Order: sequence, then C-alpha cells, then structure tokens
Amino acid sequence: MPFLAVFKRYEVWLLFLLIAGLFWLAFTPSPVTELTLSGGKVVKEDPKSASTDNPATNDPSEPKPNIVLKDVHVEKSPGGQIVETRLEGISPTGSDLNLDSSVVQAISDDGNRIPLFFEPFQKDAILTAHENRTVTLRWWMVKPKKNFTLMLAGVEIPVDLP
Repeated sequence: MPFLAVFKRYEVWLLFLLIAGLFWLAFTPSPVTELTLSGGKVVKEDPKSASTDNPATNDPSEPKPNIVLKDVHVEKSPGGQIVETRLEGISPTGSDLNLDSSVVQAISDDGNRIPLFFEPFQKDAILTAHENRTVTLRWWMVKPKKNFTLMLAGVEIPVDLP
C-alpha cells in the first residue's frame, strides 16, 4: 500500500502531535472557583480575576456600594424587542464581577425569566470592586412588558420600560 508511505515521514507525526496538543488546550476547561454570596447564590469566578482578601474591603460595617439604573432603551426587532439597560456602580461582592447569565437575571412582572441578548463577539460586562463603572446589559423580550426586575448578586433593581 503505497499511500501509507506518508506515515514514514516524521513531519506528519509532528503535525499530528501539534494538532492533538491544540485540541487538548482548546477543550480543557479553565480552573474555576466558587464564590458564595450573602444571598445564598453560588457564583463561579475565574481565579485570575479574583482579588486578594483585603480586610478593609470586607468590613461588614461599611455600607454596600449601590448599583443604579441610569438609562433604559427599547429597540423593536422582528419577533420581539431588545431592551438595553445601563447600570452604574461598584461590584457588591467586593471583587470584580463578570456580568453573565449566571450572575445577573431579569425577572418579568409575571415571574418569567428574560434572557440576555446574545451578541457573538461582545465580551461580558464587568463591575469592578474599586471604581465606579457604567455597564450596558441587553435583554431579549419576545412579548412586550411594562416592567421587570434585575437581580444582580443579591441586589434587586426595578426597571420600568418607556
């Protein structure tokens, strides 16, 4: 079988090893630690973004930083609407908080969960622990609603749509 002669070349075996290594790197999950918030919810946090335990930032007598709803914009779309909310504030957990669907939720007035609007090349918004930051979250609503509640790490923010 002359077509098997290609496997006698060391370059082919090196290429196979390189491809296998790339597959291993691509499909190996990154290490994740769990962070339990005061509300009893478990949030997964990347250890690279975890800050060191500073007693000055974990002081229970210090008031929790507020997260404020700055702006709400509704954009009509075929099949539903996109609700864009701008929030401003500091992370209530004391460390940087990646705002993905496991941390932030929107619950409509009838109790249904509203999903985050999927944007393929958009990174998740991050609330930092040490500076006031403005973040934008986009939600996908199939049926128009008058209001809903954002639940973010134990903080409830009422949202009235225009």
